[in-house]
Amino acid sequence: MDARVVELINLELDGRLDAVGRAELEAILSNDPAARTRREQLRAVARALADAPVPSLPSNFREEVLRRLPQRSNRVARAGRAWRGGLALAASVAAAAVVLQVVRHEPAGTPEQLGATLAPATSTVTARPHPGGIELGFALPPGPADLVIDFPGTGPLAATADRGPAPAVEGRRIVVRATGGRFTVQVAGDIQDFNAVLVRDGVVKPVTPRAP
Repeated sequence: MDARVVELINLELDGRLDAVGRAELEAILSNDPAARTRREQLRAVARALADAPVPSLPSNFREEVLRRLPQRSNRVARAGRAWRGGLALAASVAAAAVVLQVVRHEPAGTPEQLGATLAPATSTVTARPHPGGIELGFALPPGPADLVIDFPGTGPLAATADRGPAPAVEGRRIVVRATGGRFTVQVAGDIQDFNAVLVRDGVVKPVTPRAP
C-alpha cells in the first residue's frame, strides 16, 4: 500500500489530519477498497489498545528486566533507562515487555511444521531490548493473522523476521503476516516501548507478556 495512504490514515487516527489531508484521504478511500480495509483494521487496533485491560505482572517484574539488561556501556545504560520509562505504558495496553528466553535447541522440520507443533493457545511475547533496537519473541495460536506492533516515538524503523514474509514497516508501525507458532522479530531504531495486537477475522486481541 502507498506510504502516503498509511500516513493519512495514521494522522486521522491521531486526530492530526487537517482539512486538506481529510479531503485527500476521502478521495482515496472512495476509489480504493484495500485502503478502506486497512483503515478499518487500524481503527480496530486503536479501539483495542484503548480498551485493553491491564495485565497482572509479577511484583519483581521491573527488577528482573533491568537485571538481565547488559551494563557494558553508556549506550546500554541509556537503553535501560528508556526501557524503564516504557514499562507502565506497555502494561497499560497489554503489550509485551519481558526478557527473551533464548531457545538453543529446536525440533527439526519446516517452518510450517514447527508453527503447527509449537503454536500456543494464546498470543504472548517476550522482549529483549539492546542498544540500537529490540528483539521480540512471539508465540501465537495457529492460523493466519496480522500481527500489528506500534512503537511510540519518532524516527525510522527497520524489521526482519526469522520465518515467514518480511515485516511491512509503515512509519512507526510494523505489520507481520503471521501463521501461528513461535518466531522472532528483530527491530532496529530508536525504541522506548511498544504495543502489540493480533488481528484475525476482524477481531483484535492484545498480545500479552510472558514472564521469564
